Amino acid sequence: MMRMSRILRDYTEAGAVNAQIALWGFVDDHTFLTKAGHVGLVYRMRGQDAEGLTHDQRRMLVHAMEAALRLLDDRCRVYQYVLKTEAAPFITAPCVRPIAQEALARRADFLNSRRSGLFTVDHYLVLIYEPPTAASTRSVARAWREPREALRNWLSHGRRCRIVEADLDRAITTLRHKAKGVEAHLADVGLERLDKERAFAFFRRLVNYDPARAAAASLVYDTHLDYFVADSPIECHRDHLMVGRHAVKVLTMKEPPARTFAHMLADMLRAPGQCVACLEWQRLPADRVRPTPQHIALCTAGQRRPPTAPASESMDVVHDALADGRPFRVLTVVDQWSRQRPILETTFRMSGATARRQLTVGVS
Repeated sequence: MMRMSRILRDYTEAGAVNAQIALWGFVDDHTFLTKAGHVGLVYRMRGQDAEGLTHDQRRMLVHAMEAALRLLDDRCRVYQYVLKTEAAPFITAPCVRPIAQEALARRADFLNSRRSGLFTVDHYLVLIYEPPTAASTRSVARAWREPREALRNWLSHGRRCRIVEADLDRAITTLRHKAKGVEAHLADVGLERLDKERAFAFFRRLVNYDPARAAAASLVYDTHLDYFVADSPIECHRDHLMVGRHAVKVLTMKEPPARTFAHMLADMLRAPGQCVACLEWQRLPADRVRPTPQHIALCTAGQRRPPTAPASESMDVVHDALADGRPFRVLTVVDQWSRQRPILETTFRMSGATARRQLTVGVS
């Protein structure tokens, strides 16, 4: 005999999809706000045909991406999305000539018969800024210094709204400042900032895998995006998910690769079937990635270059400025075998003679 609790367990354990979505709304024509108070922007990347580029051209694109990521601190997150979807049905345009119309119809029928193996790939980039969590309304130090003012801020709804609005404006200003630097470095990649209508359509594609259902709704309200984004029911099974009528498997990378290079995940795009690939990047604070001397000795003990191995170093010149505005340059040389830095020269003026002298001393 089956108990009533077992029959109702699936219903009681079921939850709402919007509870798992962190979006809240749009605060302007481009910036969205999450439930945790983070602000972000959505970009669409034109992308490059990797098969038509040389190794040097690929390296230049990778260096441009690295330079853009150097501008971001540990409060920024970058998400790269690759959406691989089945190609839409091919529809012929009307033609006045019967022979041409028949040829176009045959070509469309030929492509539609093989549409299961044809896909479109869209590349998106999401930049998110996480403002500091120690807001003025919850600052214990300020409450200790100014107890009367802190009490007014806690009890007055209008004061709290103005404080939250000021914090949000500062976060949006910081996000725009960082976004301008990223856009300047990735101008050759074809970075396009999406408005809120197209960003809403992108969010719907992430949680609705049926193209007709994803395109069925448009942006009407700027708030409560978590309710309006998801229209597909999700069923959890032992080895897969059912999102609408699509069976979905979620795969994660257990460990990051030891070394990356341009177009490293090209084989993933050749796999048959539709997929959504997501890559998250965030700079870690220095206190979390700084190794101890014992760890450095342990890691470099077995990575010393053998006598027969050819010397291979990478050189780069980093530009930055001090707090007073004076620019300076840093000449950095990294041994590709041991990943050590034999040269790290900082100067206000880096001439060719200085670089040649440092390279001669460091390599020797």
